[in-house]
Amino acid sequence: MVNVETVLDAYRRDAEKETAIECLKILHGIGGCDATEEWEKGFDAAITTAFKEICNRFGIDTEEALYD
Repeated sequence: MVNVETVLDAYRRDAEKETAIECLKILHGIGGCDATEEWEKGFDAAITTAFKEICNRFGIDTEEALYD
């Protein structure tokens, strides 16, 4: 007999991971928007940190996020 809660938990985890991957794709595409080079470096560092945090939280590797 299939445990419905187990199936629902697996479905939720998959849905969360897919949502996280879509968010990572958005973050990856965000750029400095013609800002000064100094500002752009800080912005890029912040985006990279957010990207890594999402990857760590949802167990996603970079290639899976960007090339899925």
